[in-house]
Amino acid sequence: MIKKRIAVGLDVGGTTLKCGLIEESGKLLLLRKRKTDIHKGRETILTDIEELIRSVLTEKRLTEKEVAGIGLGTPGYVVNGVIHGSPNMPGWHGTPIVKIMKSAFKTPFFASNDVTLAALAEYVVGQKRKVSNMIFYAIGTGIGGGLIIDGQVYEGSFGMAGELGHVIVEPGGRLCGCGIQGCVEAYSSTVGMVGIAKELLTGSKGKNSRIYRAVKGDLSKVTPKIIYDMAKEGDKVGLQINETVCRYLSMAMGGMINIINPDLVVLGGGVMQAGDIIMKKIKHYLPRYTLPDLLSHCRLDYAKLGEHAGVIGCGALVFQKLGANIRSKA
Repeated sequence: MIKKRIAVGLDVGGTTLKCGLIEESGKLLLLRKRKTDIHKGRETILTDIEELIRSVLTEKRLTEKEVAGIGLGTPGYVVNGVIHGSPNMPGWHGTPIVKIMKSAFKTPFFASNDVTLAALAEYVVGQKRKVSNMIFYAIGTGIGGGLIIDGQVYEGSFGMAGELGHVIVEPGGRLCGCGIQGCVEAYSSTVGMVGIAKELLTGSKGKNSRIYRAVKGDLSKVTPKIIYDMAKEGDKVGLQINETVCRYLSMAMGGMINIINPDLVVLGGGVMQAGDIIMKKIKHYLPRYTLPDLLSHCRLDYAKLGEHAGVIGCGALVFQKLGANIRSKA
């Protein structure tokens, strides 16, 4: 039985540190932010994290001993308390984050991958229908993900589970940033779709596209928003890109549904701001790649929490690790 009903959540991003106080139900009581000075190195980031946590506690007149614990979400993955990966944060790889934070704060401390914790937040707060098994996709610059199995975050043997962007959908296909050819991330992330757009726009018919005219022929200015704005107006190149993006996403997603047998698949990340033009096309393609009985018991939905998902998930991690029933009562 946990007597302390508030946890601290700290979401480490490449541009922003977010720190909040989260109730056991998942309710966000307070949120404060600070710029992430990644170019000043690891020690500066660690100092900023500690200062931000202490400032949030002070603002609410709480001591370390009055909170259930601290949860931290980070790019990369955490193995035995040490951060691995996170190439966009110089010096962050190899940081013994758990040891450092436990020496700074006299309260339980836990850390995990940031997208995994966003998945946990969507499970706890974002999705009101009770489910046991959920797959979460974060579709942005890359494609990240998180898995909830039997109501618990599934991290795998080394904390690396949920690399949903690296499911192969086209053997020998486009080169992914991970070095493997044919990953779904190479087609359906923002980087992938912009790359496809540039290839199509350099063709003989490309100059007739509204996308080409929108960027005045400067293909370096092509963005996912422009692609989807033009697709919604009926642009043939934009619609072709959406077909490619959604077909490959559905292929990867169908494979995961066949393996996990989830109640729910949640789609989040910046790309999903395009809305129904993506969701409807995924629902069109998904039956081609998914066993009918599994698909009939699986619901697709949008992520609900936006930028707050990470910090709420950090707090939820604390309660889950301490054995609380973290499913929102709402």
